[in-house]
Amino acid sequence: MSRAREAVSSLDPTLSAVAPTRPRPPGSGGASHPAEGPTAWRGRRAGAAIGLLAALSWAPSSLLAKESRGTVQGFVYDATTGSPLPQVQVEMTGEVKVAATTTAAGRFTIEGVPAGTYAISYVSARHQPVRVRGLEVVAGAVADANTGMSRRDPPARTSSTLVRATSPAESVAHFPGGHGGDPEEGLEAGSSRVAGVIARVTGVTAWTKVNSASKFGFQLRRSALDSEAAEAGASVALATGIEPRVHKPLPNPPADDHQGVQQAVDSAIASRGSVRVSRNGLRLESRDGAFTSEMHLRSQIRFSSPFASVPRQEKHFHRAGENDMRFRRARFKTSGHIFRPWIRYATEYDLVGTRMLDSRITVQKWEWLKIRFGQWKTEFGRERVSSSGRQEFVERSIVNREFTADRQKGVMLMGRVAKGTRADSQYYAGVFTGNGRGYRSSSAGSLDNRDGAPMWVSRYQWNFLKEDPGFSQSDLEYHEAPVAAIAIAGLSNRSRFTRFSGSGGGSLDGFEVGIPGQFAVRQVAEDFVLKYRGLFIQHEYHWKKIRDRIQHRITRMSGAYVQGGYFPHHAAPWVPEALELGLRYAIVDQDHARQYDRITEWAAVANWFMEGHANKLTVDVGRFRLAQTNGFGQTAVQVRVQWDVSF
Repeated sequence: MSRAREAVSSLDPTLSAVAPTRPRPPGSGGASHPAEGPTAWRGRRAGAAIGLLAALSWAPSSLLAKESRGTVQGFVYDATTGSPLPQVQVEMTGEVKVAATTTAAGRFTIEGVPAGTYAISYVSARHQPVRVRGLEVVAGAVADANTGMSRRDPPARTSSTLVRATSPAESVAHFPGGHGGDPEEGLEAGSSRVAGVIARVTGVTAWTKVNSASKFGFQLRRSALDSEAAEAGASVALATGIEPRVHKPLPNPPADDHQGVQQAVDSAIASRGSVRVSRNGLRLESRDGAFTSEMHLRSQIRFSSPFASVPRQEKHFHRAGENDMRFRRARFKTSGHIFRPWIRYATEYDLVGTRMLDSRITVQKWEWLKIRFGQWKTEFGRERVSSSGRQEFVERSIVNREFTADRQKGVMLMGRVAKGTRADSQYYAGVFTGNGRGYRSSSAGSLDNRDGAPMWVSRYQWNFLKEDPGFSQSDLEYHEAPVAAIAIAGLSNRSRFTRFSGSGGGSLDGFEVGIPGQFAVRQVAEDFVLKYRGLFIQHEYHWKKIRDRIQHRITRMSGAYVQGGYFPHHAAPWVPEALELGLRYAIVDQDHARQYDRITEWAAVANWFMEGHANKLTVDVGRFRLAQTNGFGQTAVQVRVQWDVSF
């Protein structure tokens, strides 16, 4: 399935480059033709999935990202003028054969390309064909395939005007032969120099007509050699429509020192970086690649009825008229690397609650040993670690609130061993303050864990089918071969809290926030995940023990859920590809010593994926029941609709 896209993206000034050596983030635009789509598997049935879910789902094949595939993007331009070339036929040959056509902006994007080495050709009616070999497509990465095409009949050279005006004397002083005499003297000798300087500053070849000097010669000559090279680049941008990326101002060179001009321009070019805007966000990168930053925004607008939140206690079931529509989440995220590609950082800021959620650095030079420190969601429970933007349902199950360790501040060792074998495993072992996100005790200047007992967290995950399924939900990737994992985790903590959330430490129903070290908490968890041909299944079991060291009371609780989803298009081609349907069952026993305090959840969901998890519409219906001593219990139904978009 193909679709056309157009968006603004920054342009590499080095227009002569055919294939940059460093991959860049994807830009928007071009006509994409995925190499493969779910239609290849139409007619294959997944009866077991339908029996589990009794629901269906869809997502356009061009939007279902393949984990084993990459993306190719490119910009095709006239090598003489730098102008974008529309309607250029682009064809890739390698593992598969795919094609695209450039848009009016000269851009194209081909998604879902199997990893491998390709030859790529460009054909245009008025330009010489171009063929490039050895284009590497890497799984999960973006390969740039920019190229310039020479005209079959080169056009006459045209003139360019720049906008900064100065006096004739100033202008002539910068050119050979210009020493205060006739302004036209030295113009012919200097024009080629001007073109060279402009080309070095902007990456675009420019020409001037000598016979047009009476109209703009002085401005052109002065602007080209202006001591503020960045300003000259901006002027050229106005004339060419190409954004310069020179940020450092240049010193004024001596009037007769043209070598100094050249060195200054070279310095400006060497100091520039790149800025790109695409559907994946804003990307900044230094020229030497030592620093990168990718910025994203994510928002969730949600309507809930008749409750604003999930009912948990008897009094909650009697609430009415709480129909609620609001921005449930709005997040600003940044990530990238510093100094070395293996020193990664990530931050996440909550724009609704105005609070820092994540701020971490990961040193990942070796796959088998990584070190992470800062504040983030500890790798304890699968459902919680998965971002809210990558959930199958509008909200996580009722199990999450009772058992999550959520965000903590600390340090963790992690890694993956025996990759690609039956022993493929991932491990996590960390120590944290154990008081949740952003907490500081009320004692001035003191740190978080005055109780003297940090939180210990460990997790072991076995990828017994040789591949890591990741933490995101739904089988958007359409795994031809099944991928699955099973994990166990443990947690030990002593603090004043009995639960954690994005707001920090808090208390479970029936508890209050205590004094430092009052509650000793022990938890264990088990989880399982499977993805196979559009089918997704996930399960978790949790057990928790809370010992109140002041009241000398012990509370034991447990909870579990199982959920699944399926894209029915893979079994019934007449169903829209972007639709996913799913079911979930969850149960929480809040205290094993009490008989009538269990909460159960039955829920059904329908997802409409417009751009994978980055742009989706979700509708779910949940039925919640709280057991009571009279044997009847309280029951309520909640409907939620949510639009989730990230860019």
